[in-house]
Amino acid sequence: MHKIILFSLVSLLFTLSTGCNTFPDLDEVVAEAERAGEPPRAIYNARELQAAKNRLFEAAEYYTGQGDPDFEIQNALQPLVDEVLRINPQPPVVYRLDELSSAWTQVWGPYSYRGDDRGVDDEMSVDEIYQVVFDEGYYYNVAPMYEDGDESAEKITLLKGQFAPVDIDSDFIQVRFRSLEGLNDRPNSPELWDLPELLESGALDNVKKRLPNIFVRTFFAGGFLREVYTDDTLRIAYGNSERSFGEGEYLYIMRRVRAN
Repeated sequence: MHKIILFSLVSLLFTLSTGCNTFPDLDEVVAEAERAGEPPRAIYNARELQAAKNRLFEAAEYYTGQGDPDFEIQNALQPLVDEVLRINPQPPVVYRLDELSSAWTQVWGPYSYRGDDRGVDDEMSVDEIYQVVFDEGYYYNVAPMYEDGDESAEKITLLKGQFAPVDIDSDFIQVRFRSLEGLNDRPNSPELWDLPELLESGALDNVKKRLPNIFVRTFFAGGFLREVYTDDTLRIAYGNSERSFGEGEYLYIMRRVRAN
């Protein structure tokens, strides 16, 4: 779901020489969290929480597929996000990794990764954007893509990433892309969100490597996700790529498809 970003030779050498040394170690962060112990979770009113989540889902669904160049949609959703977090405060993300491990569909969020204009990519399906998170510290972004915006020329992309919490006290996880593969035809079954597990097990037929892994690891912008909320149906996160860090976070509202 990302396009290759061309760097100068100097930038490339800098990336190759320094970019691989700062990624957090998932096992070390989890072990530190286990030693520290999970902070107690707040007791919330289940009916009040469900009503707040329903309002957030309804608003996010209204805006599905719409770009947000002026942050107007994100600003409209933010009070609804704040209300959910007020009712059900969350511990740091390292204590929510089991809940995060699942298949999620994007209800509203970024619809273009070609630049930072927060527009809509006409080659991306806005109704079938999935992220499948595995507890081993990797995930897949899965979505249909349409060559030149032609929906009859559909291809399925599977972009694999690596993730780890940056520490035990925050909601930030660092992400880095590892491979880009896909299918030239949509399978009759299973569902799109089941494809990553089949790919990992070697049971996915007709999969094509879209780019060499070294290209993906070098040229695709990694970044950070601030995972502020996770429960049995709802996930709320803010994203920021390494190339646009500090220029404004991108809100993601996601609904759980199934648990892994």
